[in-house]
Amino acid sequence: MDVNGEKPDRRSLKQAARELQESYKAAFHERGGDLHVTAGWASDTGTRTKSLELYAGVEWEASRVYDHVHADVHRRRWFSRRWEAVRPLEAAFREIEDSLNEWQREHS
Repeated sequence: MDVNGEKPDRRSLKQAARELQESYKAAFHERGGDLHVTAGWASDTGTRTKSLELYAGVEWEASRVYDHVHADVHRRRWFSRRWEAVRPLEAAFREIEDSLNEWQREHS
C-alpha cells in the first residue's frame, strides 16, 4: 500500500499506543514492571530508512531487565518523500499486544 508521498496518519497510531498503555499498565505494575507504549519516528542507519512505528518497552524492577518490541507501520527512504505501508495498524497493534501478553506470562 502506498500513501502517495504523504505523511501517514500519526493520530491513529498515537491513539493505538494510548489504548495499549491504558490496557496493560496496571497489569505490568502488579508484576513489578514499568510499561511504556509510544508511537514515534525511528531511523535505521543500516537500511537508510525512516519509519513510523508502535513501540513498547517494559523495565522489570526485580531483574532490571528491559524488554522491548517495535512494529513499523510506514517506512520511507531517508531522502524520499514517498511513504509506503509496511503493515496495517491493526497488525502492528496485534504484534505489540502479543508481545505484552507473552511478557506477562513470563513474569507471572
